[in-house]
This record gives sequence, structure tokens and C-alpha cells, in this order.
Amino acid sequence: MSEHTENFNAAQLWLPVPSLIVWDMDGTLTSAKAGKLVAEEHESRARKVLELSERAYQLCKSFKNLVVPGLHLGDDMKKSIISPITKNRAGSDNALSFYSNNDIINVLVSHNSHDAIGSVFLRLHDLQPHLDATRFKETLNGKRKPHPDIMKDILQELEQKGKAIPPNATIWVVGDSRKDMMFGENIQEELGYNVECIAMGGNTGAARYLISTRMGQEAVAIINKPEDLFNMMMPHTLDPRWKNAKVEPCESSAPPSFDLDKI
Repeated sequence: MSEHTENFNAAQLWLPVPSLIVWDMDGTLTSAKAGKLVAEEHESRARKVLELSERAYQLCKSFKNLVVPGLHLGDDMKKSIISPITKNRAGSDNALSFYSNNDIINVLVSHNSHDAIGSVFLRLHDLQPHLDATRFKETLNGKRKPHPDIMKDILQELEQKGKAIPPNATIWVVGDSRKDMMFGENIQEELGYNVECIAMGGNTGAARYLISTRMGQEAVAIINKPEDLFNMMMPHTLDPRWKNAKVEPCESSAPPSFDLDKI
């Protein structure tokens, strides 16, 4: 499967620049599928360590003559505690920053816990400033992907923030699981948006689902890292919204690539 899916190159597919990108976290913005698998085992432990360290620190602060610095865990220590779960996928911070700077709204939908994992991951990797809305286990109101009501709730929040998504807008849904791709399909079917489902990784449930359901009918979008989306977006010569991209010269007939390091 992985050998087959590697033939699908993001640079071979051009799509209109989206108004909104919906990101999964585990296995998409985090670097490994293990994020989802390891979280179940370590989530409770990580939460307890972080909460107890903070309680101990606050308790020590209440006694003016008692100083126990080791009880307060700094960001480096917190990062080491949750690193097996929340290792950042290379380039995700730069990619999200670039998209948001080009008027593309970014939202994150994860079944993982915000309190135990999500909040620390977003803060330590500086992703929160580039996300206009987030949904984690605590704020999904009992729903799980692929339920389209999750997106309805997010769209209402964006409208309240003055960032309403017009009915004819293009939305990209990026994830590594079959349910991520079905979530995108349900958004299109139930809410009427033009949705492009994009699989993160060639050997993932998302890629297998797209290939099995769309092969021979339409192009299958598969990427390996967040910045690969650049190669799928119409360049600024075709889409005026794409104002800050610097397009590399391309001698072949293939679409040009966008180089993050030169932006």
C-alpha cells in the first residue's frame, strides 16, 4: 500500500485556495500515529504529573519562607513528559503561520483531551495563535468525527468572531484516519460546502479510504507534511488571494512548488 500511494504527489494536483482548513491533531499535526495510541496509556499519568506539580508549586508559594524550586516543572520538563504523545510534525508551526497570514482560517478538531494533552501541545509548539477555533474531547459535546454538527458549531463560533465562511467557500479537511475523510464528506453533503479531503501520509487509514472510494473517479490528495499543501494551492497568478507566496521557477510541466524557507 505505501509503495502504491507514494505515486500520488501533492505537486501533481492544483486546488483552489481554501477559506478554511480543518486539521486533525494526532498523526496529522503530531508527527506519529503513536500520538493517538500512546495517549490512551499515558494521558492519565501526564495529567496527574502536570496537575500535581502545579499544585505543589502554588502551595509552596503560599509559604513565604519555603522555597522548593524542583517542585515546579518548567516548560522543558513538561515538554519531556508529554513528548512521546505530542511530538510536533516538522514544519507544522511554520505552515499554519503562513496559511493564517494569507487569510486562510485554521481550525483543529481532535478526539484527544485538551486538558491533558492538547493545551500543552499547542502552547509548547506555538500553534495556538494560528488557530481560529479548536475542539477537543471536552468541547465536542459528546459528538465525534465524522458528525457534521461539530462543524456547524465551529462555523457559528467563527461567525461570532467576524470570520464567517460564505456558503460557496472551499474547505480542506486534513487528517490521517478514515473518520477524518468521512468528516469532510459529511461537511460537504450536510452543509453544502466545497470540501477537499486530504490524507496525511500514504500508509494511513485516510489514504486507504480515499484510494478505495475514489480511485478512477477523481484525484486523490495525499501529503506527508503540513507544508505539502502549498503544492496543491493554485499559485497567486491564478488566485489573487494568494498574495505572499514566492513561486519557484519550474522547467517542467508540473505545477511549481512553494518553498517555506524563502517566504
